[in-house]
Amino acid sequence: MDARFKLIAIEDSEGMSVDGITIDAPTSMDLDDAVWLDDTDAAMRVTICIADVARGIHMDTARDLQARERGFTRYYARGSAPMLPSFLGEDRLSLLPGKSRHVLCIRIALDAALAATEIAVFSARIKVAARLSHADVRSVLHNAPGPDVHSSLRPMLERMAALAARLLEARRKRGELALYDLQTGWTLTEEGALRRLKREERHIGYIVVQELMILANRSMAEILVQADAPTLFRNHTARAAAPDRDSLIADIQAAISHPDMFDLETLERRMHLLLSRARYGPDLHGHFGLNLPAYLHFTSPIRRYADLVNHRVVSALLQGKPLPYTRADLIEVGNHLNDLIDEEMERVSLAHKQRAAAIAAKLVDAEPEQIANLPDKQAFQVLEASLAKGPPPERLVEGMEARLASDSVSVKEIYFLLFLSPQEGEEWARLRGATVIWLNSRPFHAISLIFIGSQAGAWANPNYEYIQEHGRFRCTVSVTRGTERPESSTQTGSNKKTAQQRAALALCCRLLGIPHPTATYPAATPMVSSEARPAPPKVTRPEKRRIEAFRHAREMTEPGDWVSALWNVLTAYSLKKPRIVNRPVHIEGATNVHCKMTVTWAGQTLEADATAPTGTQAKQQTAREILEGLLRLQDAEIEPSVSPVNQASTS
Repeated sequence: MDARFKLIAIEDSEGMSVDGITIDAPTSMDLDDAVWLDDTDAAMRVTICIADVARGIHMDTARDLQARERGFTRYYARGSAPMLPSFLGEDRLSLLPGKSRHVLCIRIALDAALAATEIAVFSARIKVAARLSHADVRSVLHNAPGPDVHSSLRPMLERMAALAARLLEARRKRGELALYDLQTGWTLTEEGALRRLKREERHIGYIVVQELMILANRSMAEILVQADAPTLFRNHTARAAAPDRDSLIADIQAAISHPDMFDLETLERRMHLLLSRARYGPDLHGHFGLNLPAYLHFTSPIRRYADLVNHRVVSALLQGKPLPYTRADLIEVGNHLNDLIDEEMERVSLAHKQRAAAIAAKLVDAEPEQIANLPDKQAFQVLEASLAKGPPPERLVEGMEARLASDSVSVKEIYFLLFLSPQEGEEWARLRGATVIWLNSRPFHAISLIFIGSQAGAWANPNYEYIQEHGRFRCTVSVTRGTERPESSTQTGSNKKTAQQRAALALCCRLLGIPHPTATYPAATPMVSSEARPAPPKVTRPEKRRIEAFRHAREMTEPGDWVSALWNVLTAYSLKKPRIVNRPVHIEGATNVHCKMTVTWAGQTLEADATAPTGTQAKQQTAREILEGLLRLQDAEIEPSVSPVNQASTS
């Protein structure tokens, strides 16, 4: 075995006691993990203590067979169905503060680079010093008033929070699908599934627990591999079509940073297609999501039977007893647990869909104002529900028209109205017409529509072709749909992005079988030979600043500082900064910020609004939308006049 790994025999750890605190939800009673952090001269030493459930639940007893049959604790909106009886899971085995409990511990020494220099596994007793909620951790770190025992833990919690942040960042750098974004409110599960954080989960305390548990699980997996002990691993694989991890993470970051430009639900379905479900089994296949050669579950034996199985393996090693499971035993247990998890995931998914469909069906007949203010996902569900009721009611049509008029409609709703709505019926035709008008003034969304269609299987991935001539770009785009290959007309633009957007819009019109409204675009500058081309006019310094400001805005990529780019454009024209109004809004129990931005340009008023978890994010989203509107106006050669006074002021 690796010299770093130490399995301390039971007789050598007899009478050993350890310190620890629990960090869990305030209502939880099944507390199966406690943590502690010590600093030595050479390293940080983190101790993760797990309730020794194997000591209280013996193999093949009635309670063990019942726990195996249940597989894991199930959580519902109103209560739970625990794997173990409450008198055990919430009392005798739970790490309640002030109660002496048997635990299995893994103590990991980390050097300055977070490399494990020593990993020791041993049995001990613990009397938890304090019970904290995730919110308590944040309060202690922010010096909020609280119990004295919490305040005394502040130095350790500060080091623990810093360590957790470094562990998370290190996992990202190793190529793991690691995300826990407190600002945007999104996280990735171990299996790479994108999940919206609940309000109570947006605390540093959750990151502390998550990172220390992953550290414990992966370290225990390495030890059991080295010990050559039959073990129930947690394997996770990607399908052959999956791109590299960096590409997946880049797509996820772009989607959560700009949900107005990327369809999160489509991304979630794509991740589900690309990544297999994690599976329990004795054969080691590694973990794709965590980018680890070996991983298992060890830290929740009160709630998961797989963890209890691995506890028994570790306990047998510490006691020098025969290993409790053969490979055949573990195959049987793993298959049983995998089947239970599949059934539970299907049950939860079906329940969510049924609940959402029931709510959406009621909202089909809601007042237009209510429909106009629905969240994007719910508005799409209302459109889907309306199909089962025949022609959409007038109130739904008016509500969707209001969403279009206020520019609060999502790209996914646009895709539904254009490509999924029935071709029959005056109401649907009316909405389709309004949607085409909306899209024509926002051709940048056409690219997303083509992408969504390819992801949904309506057509193959698009093929964009570009030609640059005399400073302008020409673009065509085509897709394969069945035996056909629809192609856009050739579209031009002063830059590649504009030409691409116009071509995507032209293809959308071709797919819909409607004329492409090219007349709304300014005519392309006639191309002349280099001999006949007149000499370019002299560019003044103020003009150069305006050109550079727009050039910078056009070349921005994800993620970009859209606010600064907008400021630069307005300053170059000596225009006032936008009028900005922020107000808090409450969505699904979380406090978000709604930002409305207004700019006056060449006598026209441009408005944009967005809602995001923070004011900075909402401001960036509105600035981006305003900036894209200014780029469209510049393409149409609509610019503010600049007086000589202004010319002088910008030189």
